[in-house]
Amino acid sequence: MLLRRLSGVDSATAFFAMAVGGASEMAVQSERHGADVGKVAAAHSLRMMLVVATIPFGVRYWGSHGLAEGHETFVPGAALVDPAGLAALVCITVLAALAFKRGRLPNAWVIGPLLAALLLTACGIHLSRLPEWMIRAGQLFVGIALGTRFSPAFLHAAPRYLASVALCSVLMLLLAAAFGLGLSHWLGIHAGTAILATSPGGIAEMSLTAKTLHLGVPVVTAFHVARMVVLVLLIGPLFSVLDKRHGQD
Repeated sequence: MLLRRLSGVDSATAFFAMAVGGASEMAVQSERHGADVGKVAAAHSLRMMLVVATIPFGVRYWGSHGLAEGHETFVPGAALVDPAGLAALVCITVLAALAFKRGRLPNAWVIGPLLAALLLTACGIHLSRLPEWMIRAGQLFVGIALGTRFSPAFLHAAPRYLASVALCSVLMLLLAAAFGLGLSHWLGIHAGTAILATSPGGIAEMSLTAKTLHLGVPVVTAFHVARMVVLVLLIGPLFSVLDKRHGQD
């Protein structure tokens, strides 16, 4: 509602632009419901850029890094990099991603490898630890992917819309951080982990941030996977219900 009033876009575009799901999934859903796909994708790219640029620095500034204890701390099952094990791990996770993509499941290149690695770890199979250069390369490509989504033509054509999205995204970040702090106090989990878990960012970005800051990667990942699954399943029907009620009014 706030984005629609500030920017003047239609209800469908505003709804899917502010839904805290993945950019690709929300773009597909918005196209099905007649929204402006370009504006929806741009809104999610801008939100992700703001999250990546603010949340990690905020958590580090507050001293919420490297302090988690017990199950919160990121401790890889495999302590060493094993070339053969790493090759096997890459092959297994790529096959899982391709299987998810073939089944047209959302976010296949994140969820497929994630579930494959999760099942291996849960079964006590630790093939290899990821080398640091590979983790840093992942962060590099995430940054490149976010930055290259903004074309000069779009930035000149929609300044009011982008400014409105930025304002709404900042408000969303503040609300999410407050909720994370409350959840931390209620459940007794680390504050930095809770903030990353409840932030409106992507699975890959927030999990990498948690790993870098030595926080609870499993907790952060579980929160974001659950959020994404719920959104993918319910966002379409929820919009249909709200749109129907709005039409009746």
